[in-house]
Amino acid sequence: MNHRSLLSCIVVTSLAGLGSTAWAEGLGVRAGDLVFHPHAWVGGGYDSNVFLESPDDATAINDAIVLKVGGGLGLRNRSPNKVAIDLDTRLTYRHFTAINNLQPEAADLVSSRNAISDAGVRGKLVLLPRAPVSVSLHEDFTYSERPPYSEREGLAASSRLNNGQVQGILGYNRIGNAVGIDLAFHPGPPDTRALEMRLGYRFRLIRFLDAEALGASRANRNSHELQFRTSWKFLPKTAAEFTVDYHVNDFEQPLIVVDAAAPPVLSDNRDNRPLRAQLGLKGLLTKRLSTVLEVGYANSFNVDGDSYSMAIGRLELRYVLEPTLQARIGYQRSVNPTAFSNFVSVDRVFASSTLNFLQVFALTVAGEFGYYAYSQAGSPTVVLGDGTSQSVERTDPLARAQVELAYTARDWLRVQASWRLDANLTGYATPLLTGTVVDHADYSRQQFMLEVRAHY
Repeated sequence: MNHRSLLSCIVVTSLAGLGSTAWAEGLGVRAGDLVFHPHAWVGGGYDSNVFLESPDDATAINDAIVLKVGGGLGLRNRSPNKVAIDLDTRLTYRHFTAINNLQPEAADLVSSRNAISDAGVRGKLVLLPRAPVSVSLHEDFTYSERPPYSEREGLAASSRLNNGQVQGILGYNRIGNAVGIDLAFHPGPPDTRALEMRLGYRFRLIRFLDAEALGASRANRNSHELQFRTSWKFLPKTAAEFTVDYHVNDFEQPLIVVDAAAPPVLSDNRDNRPLRAQLGLKGLLTKRLSTVLEVGYANSFNVDGDSYSMAIGRLELRYVLEPTLQARIGYQRSVNPTAFSNFVSVDRVFASSTLNFLQVFALTVAGEFGYYAYSQAGSPTVVLGDGTSQSVERTDPLARAQVELAYTARDWLRVQASWRLDANLTGYATPLLTGTVVDHADYSRQQFMLEVRAHY
């Protein structure tokens, strides 16, 4: 199994949160009570390592020029008294052009990734949003051509070249869908509510298309997710929270090759029933300084093998000097199910800062370092030279950084230039089986992008 994009998503997701500058949407196009918000973007740049290859791998690191074109549509209603509508759709097309001196087969692999890279539909329908008791219906569909880093899935796609012959498959398509309902109790006038209690349920499925050859079917799963959340705003800008989550995760158990000379066997059963509870405090400490403090406990209750049982939490400090400066620094300890093994524990530190100047420019600098430790229980098993089998060990230190300069021409129109670095410093490599090539999981990737984004 190849594992590089295991690290590329928290890159995308986390840095999107750390490094993106907030900006407003436009007035939209009104049709009665409905308001449509079209949005579009186009960008081009350079990707230094399309396949997230290690410098120790046999194949060359494949750099390319990248072009992205995308758009979508949002929908809201202007008078959400009895019903509130919130719908967003998006779609992005990505085009690569190889620019180094690659073998023709490798250049073709770069071009073969020219396709729709991601798409999504997110919708929420709230009944009686201003009443003391409300009901909301949720739908969240996502598609990605090559999943980025995900601590829940632990998979990567890769191309391998050996004497000009392609080994393996370039990428795979991931589909995720979550549908559910929330019941909320929030007494008092809508604009001064201090208490909210919310009970929610989601049915989530994740599927990888054409995934058998890559072993990605280990990540196929169905989940039933329950959450109870209580929030009490005891000061105008400070709230206490209590959250309990309980999930039922059923992973697919495909046939895998442990010994190239033996028939395939069933992979380990990684089904689990994770439970976590957290207390939190969010709000102002001073006029300009605020905090997010969360402390809790989590247990995975794995069906087979070891389960995690540990403290989790988050501490984040935020400083705001309106309208010039926003900054934050924090630490998070978390643990999650993963398709690589029974679970992965994560310790990460992060920081970001956004400086606004000349009223229309914003400079954002963000960085993060995370240490991802995978349980040996449930990890892939290999047969040693003496005939005994052993599950593999894996830890991934991940560093990432981003710098972005944005120019806001209108409230709904922005031009931005960005640089991003993703680096997996792990020493892990896929186990060597007869007739296979060792695939090292470490990589370094830089991306330079210039984009124009409109959200009217």
